[in-house]
This record gives sequence, C-alpha cells and structure tokens, in this order.
Amino acid sequence: ANNSKHQQSTSDDDKDAKMHVKAEDVMIGVVLIILQSVLSVLQDIGEEIFMQATDFPATMMLGMEGSYGFVIGLIIYCTVGNRLKVEDIDSTMPMLNTNTQLRWWLFGLPFLFL
Repeated sequence: ANNSKHQQSTSDDDKDAKMHVKAEDVMIGVVLIILQSVLSVLQDIGEEIFMQATDFPATMMLGMEGSYGFVIGLIIYCTVGNRLKVEDIDSTMPMLNTNTQLRWWLFGLPFLFL
C-alpha cells in the first residue's frame, strides 16, 4: 500500500511538471500571436502610407512584397537553417533528387495560389 502511495505521488509530481511546461508553452504562444498581430498592423499601416504617397499599382506592390519575402526567406533558410538545426539541408537535396512526388509537390505548390 505504501509503494502505491509513493507511485501515485510521483505521478502527481510528473503531472504538475507537465502542467508547468504546458503553461509556459501557452504563454510563449500567446506572446508570439500578440507580437505577430502588432507587426501585421504595422505592416498594413506602412503599406497604406506608401500606397498613398506614391502612384504605385497595388498588384505590383503585392508581387514585389512576395518576391522580397521569398528571397529573404530563401537566404535565411540556406544560411541559418542548418546551423540552428531547423533543417538538414544536406539530406534535403538528395531526398528531392530521389523522390519525384516530393519534388512535384514542392515546386508545384506555389502554382496552386496563382
């Protein structure tokens, strides 16, 4: 009986530890969502100010914004992704070379949004 009480208290401690980690994860998630919302509003305001100050077509600005985001994202992916262990680029390229279905999915996906 004493052993089962010890196991129960240990499992209760484990549950408390897991709850603590989950609370921290939730807090990080909430902070990231709020930060993203603020940055999105600032971006929209900046775009509106730019659009009113110039005679720039909206579709050209949208295309340039997408191209800029793609290029910057690709640069970050290729330079920092491997160091931060976000992506193993050395294994990604051979995987793309051998898996035709994955290659079509990767390069064809952007055309779904045209």
